[in-house]
This record gives sequence, structure tokens and C-alpha cells, in this order.
Amino acid sequence: MRKQSLRFGTQIYSETVTKVDLSCRPFKVWTDEKAVTADTVIISTGAVAKRMDFPGSDEATGFWNKGISACAVCDGAAPIFRNKPIAVIGGGDSAMEEANFLTKYGSKVYIIHRRDSLRASKIMQQRARTNPKIEILYNTVVEQVSGLFFAIGHKPATDFLQ
Repeated sequence: MRKQSLRFGTQIYSETVTKVDLSCRPFKVWTDEKAVTADTVIISTGAVAKRMDFPGSDEATGFWNKGISACAVCDGAAPIFRNKPIAVIGGGDSAMEEANFLTKYGSKVYIIHRRDSLRASKIMQQRARTNPKIEILYNTVVEQVSGLFFAIGHKPATDFLQ
């Protein structure tokens, strides 16, 4: 996409946008460095993993990035999780996928779900249920575990558009 847009003369600025005005054309876009106008704006901000709030889960004083993560592929192979029980919070396809991936590293993987049934597709539920290293805990909340991965969705990183 980048190559194609450059071929047609697009100016690309790799900066963090702090404010936009999309109420009239040309659009106005601000960064810490400059303000520009544009006929077209492509917003591709990514997303931030949703988290649950409980004692020890916050970044400042808790275990975030010290045993709590939101990306099994990114962090699952870390020595802190090897051959230890690990938990995944969630009940959707992402949680089932994360749990199956983590069985390569943890001694056991618990899927912790606050409801009495999963939202995951039937095939993803089946994969988790038939994996001998996975145990699904229904109607459960987190209290203590060696490693924890949030898999409860993502929030678009679009707050600055307000």
C-alpha cells in the first residue's frame, strides 16, 4: 500500500497524530511537529488489548510485563512462563488460540472464563477441550497464577479522534 501510494505522489509523514479535524475539507491533521491539510486521511491506528482490573494487574505497581501479558505469541516463550501453570482470560476464539499456543511452554494452561459457556467457535472450543494440557474453568475469576494472558478483545487506538 505504501509503495503504491508513493508511486502516485503521496506525501507520507511517519509521526504520531495528536489531533484531527474531519469536520470540513481539506481535513486538518496535527502532530507534535507540524500541522498539515489533506484531501484524504487514512486512519490505521491499531488497537490496544483490553485488560481486567484486579490487584496486581496494573502497570505501575503490578505484574504487567512481569508475568501478565496480552500476547502469547510475543511473550509466551519467555523463561518466566516455561514449565509453569499459565492462565488465559477469555472465552472467544482468541483465548482458545492463545491457550493452545501456550501449551508448548507451560506445564498446564487454564482458560479462565467468567461465564458458564464459551463464545468461541465450535472448532476452537473442540481444540481447547481435547488438548490434555488445557483445563477450562467456568464462572471463575483470577486470584493467583504463575503467568497470565489477557485474551478478552481489543480497543481501537482512536481516542485522539474524539
